Amino acid sequence: MTDTSTTGDQHYARYQAGADAGAAKVVVSGRPGGIADTAIISVMPAPVASVAVSPATMSVQVGGTVQLAAATKDSAGNPLSGRAVAWMSSNPAIAAASPSGLVTAVAAGAATITATSEGKSGTASVTVTTLPPPPPPPPAPVATVTVSPASASLTVGQSVQLNATLKDASGNVLNGRTVSWASGTSGVATVSGSGLVTGVAAGTATITATSEGKSGTATVTVTSLPPPPPAPVASVVVSPASASVPVGATVQLTASLKDASGNVLTGRTIAWGTSAAGVATVSASGLVTGSAAGTATITATSEGKSGTALIVVASAPPPGTNPNEPSGYTRFAEHDFSTPITQSTPSATGLMGLWAIDDPTLLPNMTYAVDLGAPRSAPQVFQGKFPAGLQGGFTSIKWQGWDAAADGNSYGTEMREIYLSMWIKIVGPDYENQPVAGTKMGFFGYAEPKSSPGNQGVPKIKVDSPQIRSDFNLRFEQQNTVDRILDQNVDTRRLMTCGVWHRWEMVLRLNTLGVTDGVLRWWVDGTLIMDYSDVTYITPGNTLGFYTFKFWPYWGGIGGSKTRDDYMQVDHIYISGIKK
Repeated sequence: MTDTSTTGDQHYARYQAGADAGAAKVVVSGRPGGIADTAIISVMPAPVASVAVSPATMSVQVGGTVQLAAATKDSAGNPLSGRAVAWMSSNPAIAAASPSGLVTAVAAGAATITATSEGKSGTASVTVTTLPPPPPPPPAPVATVTVSPASASLTVGQSVQLNATLKDASGNVLNGRTVSWASGTSGVATVSGSGLVTGVAAGTATITATSEGKSGTATVTVTSLPPPPPAPVASVVVSPASASVPVGATVQLTASLKDASGNVLTGRTIAWGTSAAGVATVSASGLVTGSAAGTATITATSEGKSGTALIVVASAPPPGTNPNEPSGYTRFAEHDFSTPITQSTPSATGLMGLWAIDDPTLLPNMTYAVDLGAPRSAPQVFQGKFPAGLQGGFTSIKWQGWDAAADGNSYGTEMREIYLSMWIKIVGPDYENQPVAGTKMGFFGYAEPKSSPGNQGVPKIKVDSPQIRSDFNLRFEQQNTVDRILDQNVDTRRLMTCGVWHRWEMVLRLNTLGVTDGVLRWWVDGTLIMDYSDVTYITPGNTLGFYTFKFWPYWGGIGGSKTRDDYMQVDHIYISGIKK
């Protein structure tokens, strides 16, 4: 108590109540031991002015609890203690509140919890959520793997789908597990990641499916495909398509069989027949023999399809004769190749005249072969080689000859007219010709000075398509001062066939100077293929007669190179004529 003031005989004092409510006795005296008086003072508690609930908001899962607290304060904001607080839920079905403020979540939803003290209230918001689903039980491990079908048979190239069934220890089928597939013999059968098995080769393979360390198997048997039925013959082509042979000589024909897609067929039976057995006969293997002069059609038949070849048989001249040699001609050069030509200096190695090679480095390509069927001077014949890699515009064979007056270049006596006879065979079933200019089979020197001859007559194997073929046309080409091409103008068939001896006979006669009346005639196996009487050989300033023959078979003009070896043979060359 504090004395505050005095007025007259009145004293005033202020009583400061303590923190606790109750009654207090106040004794007042003037002096110690003097007169005193007493008063009873009742101390009342401060009323609640506000209630605050904490936490103010909360989220609780169903079945969970949360303890709320209520803070009471007087009007001065002083906290009050010991006051009674009542708790209530706006929705006990969602959240229930105990007398102590413990909130229990009952069901999903929202509720307001109210705390009340001395007529004052505070609230808190409660959100109740459902419980999360319980975690799934761990997957049952794979106990067994069964592959179906357990066995399968297929042919090479076929496929079969296998399936793997997985079960747990209780026999329940398991899905969604990883399965790996493997073949025990991948050379027999392969298996994809999805269990598709494909036959590779005849045999047996074990296919294994594995999942989580457990496996199952299937046995696959692969058999070979049955052979497809043979394709029927759709076409028969006989080659060469035409050939000329002397009486008594032979030519080998071949038949190429193809199916409708153009595939070559082998192992089929071929029947050979002739339209004129009195002219030409044919063996079961296609070997044709000339019997008498004339023509015959040879037919090869297989499975109802046929192909043909035309055979011209020429009468064989009497031994030692030259059937188309003009009368009055005198022989001046002849060689039967019984003695090889190996020397560079013109020498009398043959039957008449002087003969020589031009380039000793080419001797490996100029050899001699034995041919018992050679038409005139068997058994030894000349054989020249066109080696693989030979460039266009070059030759690998060079020999020449003329009369006994020939000089070191084999240039001899000038002739006004000449006749040449020789037998030539292209060895093998076909020949790779030069694609630009064909094959120049030799050179006749005439007209221009012997010191630098350039105007030459060239018998040629003509360019044709395809480049490699079994029959050819022939051509005579003049070059340099006189440029002219003379093709077959009598018989235009391809009579120069491979694998057969052919006799060439040629007659050349100079023109009158200034007049185009020179002659060129050419026979193959007695058949006239060229007959020209308007040829110019000599011109003013270039008037020399024929003075050499060179067997220099140049492989055409510039361009390309040989892809293979080819061979050409010569049997007996004969040259006669009339001097200029």
